[in-house]
Amino acid sequence: MKALAQAKARFEAYVREMERHLQRLRYAWTQLGGPRPLTEQAVSALLAQPSQVALLDQIVYRFAKMQDALGRMFRWWLYLKGEPVESMSMIDMVNQAARLGLPIDEETWFKLRALRKVLAHEYEEEPASIAQMLSQIAVAQETLVQLFEAMKRDRGVSAP
Repeated sequence: MKALAQAKARFEAYVREMERHLQRLRYAWTQLGGPRPLTEQAVSALLAQPSQVALLDQIVYRFAKMQDALGRMFRWWLYLKGEPVESMSMIDMVNQAARLGLPIDEETWFKLRALRKVLAHEYEEEPASIAQMLSQIAVAQETLVQLFEAMKRDRGVSAP
């Protein structure tokens, strides 16, 4: 019973972390006028203003942190569902989560991870690339939010 209580506490800690990242991500988008496709020209104008660069950085950082936290949340969500997560790879967890009703599949997860890798290695190359990445983040963010909300709704609790 103690292990279950610890798992619930870990899951809830990730819920709070995700909410914090999401709140700050949404704030940054709001300050930029909302998630939207940004043009190369718009990004060039943003890059000329240090306060706007800080918002762009915040969007990239918070998106990456949300994705990392969500990946760790999967493990605890599945554990609370009674799944044997100890030996599961991340893709096995994604597939099992999909079987249990979460709005995710392998292809979507790989796309999210590929975007995360690009952000970690190629951010701030040129305005056109940044505009494209920000547009991808805006779309991918909604996928992360849907996953997060679905896990949060049922808190990983199995049906009796």
